[in-house]
Amino acid sequence: MKNDEQNKSKLRGRSTLLLVWFLTTMLMCVGCTIFKESDNGDSLLYDICDSSMLPEELKIIIDSKKSDKFNLVYSNNNYTYIVMAAGKQERDDVGIKVEKMYRDNNAIYIKGLLCQIATPGDTVSGDNISYPYTVIRIQKSELPVIFQ
Repeated sequence: MKNDEQNKSKLRGRSTLLLVWFLTTMLMCVGCTIFKESDNGDSLLYDICDSSMLPEELKIIIDSKKSDKFNLVYSNNNYTYIVMAAGKQERDDVGIKVEKMYRDNNAIYIKGLLCQIATPGDTVSGDNISYPYTVIRIQKSELPVIFQ
């Protein structure tokens, strides 16, 4: 009699464990979306922002992170801001250039490049530290942003 109760208890325990595993797997799969990154898509209208165009909260975030390289997406009621920052640079004649930006049904794709933006004849001395970043503003979007 005791063996029957122990076997039933083990069977219930295994069934419960199997059910929990199945439900956990199902919940994880529900939240996942698989899509392929595209190589091209529709072009987007965007603005390259100077600091006067940025929300105060975004300015504070950029200032607190500027020492390190980072990418950031920030949205408010009207716009989505896409930030690409290069971190601390040992020269002041570099900036981030947007090489490519497009969207498809799954995401917004953006590629930036750190490059020299001033020539020796410009007013920069070339020996100062800088924290280059670029902020792009688009109409508010719920699509994820993929930095390439």
